[in-house]
Amino acid sequence: MISDVRFPRGGEEDPLAGFALAQAIRADNPELPIVLESADAENAMRAVRHGLHYLDKTSPNFLRTLRVF
Repeated sequence: MISDVRFPRGGEEDPLAGFALAQAIRADNPELPIVLESADAENAMRAVRHGLHYLDKTSPNFLRTLRVF
């Protein structure tokens, strides 16, 4: 699964919605690879703590890294 970290949820912009989505998906399918993308570097460490892959949207290697994933 590939998701942005920030997206609208419940009618409002949620800066951590991707983490909530990943947690819900992991509850049903713990083996599914999940990558979250964001331009906020703080989300990289948060993703690692949650056992998720992370892609920096501002990286010049973004597309290459996404293809590898």
